[in-house]
Amino acid sequence: MSKLVLYIAVSQDGFIADKDGGVGWLDAFSGGEEDYGYHEFVKTIGAIIMGSTTYLQSLSFGDWPYGESPSFVCTHKDLGDASKETISFVEGDVIPIVEKAKEAAGEKDVWLLGGAEVVAQCIEARLIDEYQIFTMPVELGEGIAMPLPEFASTETKTYENGVVRTIAD
Repeated sequence: MSKLVLYIAVSQDGFIADKDGGVGWLDAFSGGEEDYGYHEFVKTIGAIIMGSTTYLQSLSFGDWPYGESPSFVCTHKDLGDASKETISFVEGDVIPIVEKAKEAAGEKDVWLLGGAEVVAQCIEARLIDEYQIFTMPVELGEGIAMPLPEFASTETKTYENGVVRTIAD
């Protein structure tokens, strides 16, 4: 059965984006030989859930970075036409959105990509089956906070550059 997996990077002081909503601070950790397990992770993904800010930010990266995976964008805003047929704009209660994404994912998992509001709703509804949190060795001081609950890790890995991956069920 499909799982809802939160796979996300946070700063040491608990932010997923800077005060302007940007993630440029993560650029220092990309493009090298280490992919932090990303390529293996995306092979397990059959659908994606994200908020509108994350969607708009993803569009700024150029080509749609999530391939043909069905993507559910949680929004109450008019975002115009979706940039791909695999993208659906959804609104309302997060529980049926997660159910729809799991159905679309088939035997694969659903990636809860962000942002903070959608993640908070999923945490509150206890919908997240697995947490993969990457704590980056950066302090932003301010920004968009990630409201993570307390959990016991089942696996922790520290990379040479100070990034720490924590996995919890």
